[in-house]
Amino acid sequence: MKVTTLALLSGLGAALIPNPPAGGEFCCLVWEPSPQKFPGLSTTRLYAQFIPQADPGDRVLSVSGTPAEPAARVYGGTFFQHQSGGDTAPDPFFCIVFPSACFDTFVTIGREVQPDATELSAGWPGFADCFLAGTDVSWSVAPDDPQGLPDAQGRVLLGQFSVPKGGGLALPGFHLRVRMISAGQEIEHEQGLCFSLGTPCVAADIDLDLDVDIEDFLFLLGEWGEGGSCLADIDADGIVGITDFLLLLASWGPTLG
Repeated sequence: MKVTTLALLSGLGAALIPNPPAGGEFCCLVWEPSPQKFPGLSTTRLYAQFIPQADPGDRVLSVSGTPAEPAARVYGGTFFQHQSGGDTAPDPFFCIVFPSACFDTFVTIGREVQPDATELSAGWPGFADCFLAGTDVSWSVAPDDPQGLPDAQGRVLLGQFSVPKGGGLALPGFHLRVRMISAGQEIEHEQGLCFSLGTPCVAADIDLDLDVDIEDFLFLLGEWGEGGSCLADIDADGIVGITDFLLLLASWGPTLG
């Protein structure tokens, strides 16, 4: 089994195009604005990109956190969660009755609407307002399920994330492991992603415990310099440095009133 590891920093709506794994038909993870819009919401989607029609056996099997970061973390946005939705693809009936339901935040392997055979891990924590985090965060489909296959453009949808517009900036950070079949081989691709997205929570609360404290400071110190964790890069400039330290100090204390 081959593992590829990449770390990227990107703005909202940018495609993430690293060098593809050697000898594989999988290219990269791509983060783009949704082609559909809904007033008051900013909606983006995460895809696994394969070379279109390169291998009929190409498919995504699962998405999860990594041993170093067991949570597939989304840090910083106030996610839109429709009252009729869930954590997998929405029901098309509710999309007709409530058009905003199709802009719900959800994860999937290859489906925009139900039926969606995506299975969530037993410890799935659900989306909180500001993050998706836990010690058992993954979603998957059966190896023979056709919804894991790429579409005509070579894409497999992995998730949709909606946040209110006009609320400033935030810093979500993913560190994901995608397991797939590519060019006849089972491979794992690890990628860390940082984005500006939506209404901010407190970006300095690195460990997501609703308190900016010594644990956050020690994490930031351990990531000091270029190439550190995107969670510690509070100002999203690609370097964990003095500005991030000052922002952490300015946010010191509980993050909820």
